[in-house]
Amino acid sequence: MKLWIDAANAGSLRVFGMSLIERNLKAARHQKLELEEVIVDFGASAVLPFAREPRLECPVRVVQTAGDCAQRLRAALDSA
Repeated sequence: MKLWIDAANAGSLRVFGMSLIERNLKAARHQKLELEEVIVDFGASAVLPFAREPRLECPVRVVQTAGDCAQRLRAALDSA
């Protein structure tokens, strides 16, 4: 299974002291899903720094794909 995170509007919001991306990565680890890969898509916006979840046992790929949310998700599905 792959996990796609829409980070185009991630901004500077923090949840429990973590960015939304960091929180999603931690939640993925806690769900004990058998993930092949996590894709963090920043859309056309600048890539924000985030701490990777060290205990998540799959690669995390950061991409910048043009388009709206549906177009970017479709691109991720097509690349699977």
